[in-house]
Amino acid sequence: FSVEVVELRQATEEEISHGHAHGPGGVEH
Repeated sequence: FSVEVVELRQATEEEISHGHAHGPGGVEH
């Protein structure tokens, strides 16, 4: 795989509680 980091941000409380990042649309699982 080849990746490029395009943005860094602080995790939201919801992401921290779920243990993973959420995309721009929010929780989709």
